[in-house]
Amino acid sequence: MGWIEDDVVNRVINAKPLGIVCNKCGSEEITEISYGLPGWIIVDEPIDPRIQSLIDESRIVLGGCVISEDSPKYFCRKCKNKFGKVDI
Repeated sequence: MGWIEDDVVNRVINAKPLGIVCNKCGSEEITEISYGLPGWIIVDEPIDPRIQSLIDESRIVLGGCVISEDSPKYFCRKCKNKFGKVDI
C-alpha cells in the first residue's frame, strides 16, 4: 500500500458533506462521481482493500472514462439515484 492510496483513503474518510441533497429522496448522503482513470489504479494489480471498501460503500463512485453532456455528477448512497450534470 502506497502513499497515493493512503491519501485517497484519508481524503474520502475526512471529506466534509457536499451540501447537496438528492432530488429523489432528499438524502444528504451524496458522493460526487469520479470520471477518468484514477491515479491509484495500477493495471493488473489488485485494488487496495481500503479503497475497495470505500467503493463497496459507494463513498467512491467511478463513472468510467467517457463523459457526455448527460453524464450524472452525483450519486445518492441512500436510494442509488444518479443526478446532476457534469461540467464538460
